[in-house]
Amino acid sequence: MDSLPIETAGSLTHRAEPEARVSEKWTRFSASKMRQFKMSIGPKGAIHFWVRCSRGYEIRMRLEYFEMIDRVTSLDRNTKRIEVSSTVPMESTVFEGHFPGHPLVPGVLLTETMAQASGYLVLGLMGFTHMPFLMGVDKARFRTFVGPGTVLTVTAQLEHEGSGYAVTKARITAEGKPICDAELRFRIMPFPEGMDGLMRAQAKRIGLLEEAV
Repeated sequence: MDSLPIETAGSLTHRAEPEARVSEKWTRFSASKMRQFKMSIGPKGAIHFWVRCSRGYEIRMRLEYFEMIDRVTSLDRNTKRIEVSSTVPMESTVFEGHFPGHPLVPGVLLTETMAQASGYLVLGLMGFTHMPFLMGVDKARFRTFVGPGTVLTVTAQLEHEGSGYAVTKARITAEGKPICDAELRFRIMPFPEGMDGLMRAQAKRIGLLEEAV
């Protein structure tokens, strides 16, 4: 039996299997822009998420690969603030152990989400001339649990930048309710060889750059 066409998902591709047509569900969720996503169940029960945006379908937040940011919704250079949106997938191998029968996003991945939002803020403000590497997390507070399907709004504000370091304050909310917050410290360093192009491609995928440089 012939396979179905390849569906483009940002810089990634997924070849849909014929069995994926068995169960397909469309729904809408509340975010900064009411975007639409598709959930398809493959032949082995694998669930794939695709988000409708201006460039087609993009894969949702992938916890296993530390791809925590779905879309940059705003970047204000005057206030040095960024806002991003992320949606927790309904299924992930992470949930198999955290926790069996009661899936929750680990606090370390919520911290990583705040760090990535902060990192993209620094990259955007510095024009991708240097790479911010996370060096420390201070005053981290986790106020409630985050389960599958939760739509997260992540904000980060630059508090200090200079002498090769940057400090941000970041927080995550869901439907206006606080999830967690922290202060994060970064070391600003030259890009390792070949990494700048990859980071620009990632930034384009999430909407931080309108076109690749």
